Amino acid sequence: MKKFTRKFIGLLTIAFTLGISQLFAQTTLDFNYTGAYQEWVVPCGVTEINVVMAGAAGGAGLSTMYWGGGGSSTSSESGGNGGSVSADMTVEPGEILYFYIGGKGPDGNSSNGAGWYSGGWNGGGSGKGAGGGGGSSDIRIGGNEISDRVIVAGSGGGSKYVSFTAKPGGIGGGLEAPNVSQAYGGTQTGCATYSWGGYYGNPGSLGYGGNAFSIYGGGGGGSGWYGGSGGFSDGGAGGSSYTNPEIFTNVVHVQGSNSGNGSLSISYSLGDIGACLVDECGIPYGDNSYCTDECGILNGDNSSCLDECDVINGDNSSCSDECGVPNGDNSSCLDECDVINGDNSSCSDECGVPNGDNSSCSDECGVPNGDNSSCSDECGEINGDNSSCSDECGVPNGSGS
Repeated sequence: MKKFTRKFIGLLTIAFTLGISQLFAQTTLDFNYTGAYQEWVVPCGVTEINVVMAGAAGGAGLSTMYWGGGGSSTSSESGGNGGSVSADMTVEPGEILYFYIGGKGPDGNSSNGAGWYSGGWNGGGSGKGAGGGGGSSDIRIGGNEISDRVIVAGSGGGSKYVSFTAKPGGIGGGLEAPNVSQAYGGTQTGCATYSWGGYYGNPGSLGYGGNAFSIYGGGGGGSGWYGGSGGFSDGGAGGSSYTNPEIFTNVVHVQGSNSGNGSLSISYSLGDIGACLVDECGIPYGDNSYCTDECGILNGDNSSCLDECDVINGDNSSCSDECGVPNGDNSSCLDECDVINGDNSSCSDECGVPNGDNSSCSDECGVPNGDNSSCSDECGEINGDNSSCSDECGVPNGSGS
């Protein structure tokens, strides 16, 4: 079964157990930044939700000055704030929504040798000696690709502070995020790039903020529907917001409204839950597969079909010894010669006795499987001296003449 960072499964409550006030009471759920996507299943009876979403802010630009005696002071300029968007969204009971809540861009210090600072989670561009761009927030339907986004709240660009001068990152949000001095905000169709003296900054792209210009260094671009460009030598620009017009109504965009990590709040009221068919996993119109283990047991832990090797639906072969015994030591099929699946032939004597000394089938001459002929005299006496049948001349079987 797939595992997700966070699950919210709408559970069925039988309609007649609810009072009318409960049935239509509003429920609000808040989702915060975790650094991973989150999943929510639309509850039975819910066909519309209200979404309030904010993109993350860009990282601050810092500059540390040092003087004799070990003293220092740090100046800073906050990153550009992320934008927000609110709207009513049409949904279907049992539909799975994937929530991506953007992370604030890290602060960047121009006094550290102009090192790189990665952008915030979910698309923020990297800053160089400046703050990273913020990560946008979005909802995806039908999959986890950038192309599956249906609503986006743009994020802010990273700021830079150098030589006692603040170079702020741009705010995010709106259908077109504002430009800043050396970077361009994301729009609904793309993002331009700043150029100077034959050099070009890094533009944003669909879902990603641009990285700062590698030579002079600047703030990272904020991500969005389209991300803002990275700073050429100043702050980065913010990313744009977006809503799918086929799914959302009553849309309101606000630019630069959020100074921290991204956020998401959804609100809904239960409708006619009696119209839903919910499986035993709590999924409307489900087939029980969502919470069925690999043994076919609802809410199981796979233990019911483990073989003796702890393999699901296994045949014990993965831990069986050469005798076919799970977790065995081969002792169950050793022959008397200690050979696995042997027939005792490797240590049997000429009489066929395992570990024998041939005595069990040796004749009186000491010959295994012999007929005593090898040591019989001419008189037929075993170990004889021919005397028993010799004539007076000493000839065995002689006539005495």
